Amino acid sequence: MSRRDDEVAAVAAVAAKFVESELVAHREEFERQHQVDRDVWRKAGELGLLCCSIPEQYGGGGGTFAHDLTVFEAQARLGETGWGNGVHSGIVAHARGPRRRRVRHHRRQDVHLQRAAGSGS
Repeated sequence: MSRRDDEVAAVAAVAAKFVESELVAHREEFERQHQVDRDVWRKAGELGLLCCSIPEQYGGGGGTFAHDLTVFEAQARLGETGWGNGVHSGIVAHARGPRRRRVRHHRRQDVHLQRAAGSGS
């Protein structure tokens, strides 16, 4: 196996244990509440199970989509449907997160370069 495959396998093991102990074990409680507890999200973040494929420089795990899919797969294997990480890490974080920050950062850099060159206001 490659180093990347080893990383994905390690994420899979952590994700399976997390889903079992933090989600499946509390399923009835979360269903009554109509949401998972915030602590679940915090623990997932501490374990590196959120935004696995977002670059590290933007606060993500620095992995690939394979890392995200491994977390989603662990959830699906155990039939856990209440935790919205697939939407959060797989869609929203990409649509609203790093790319927007990069665009804003580059726009600010462009403005500074223009000002430094005397061509901007």
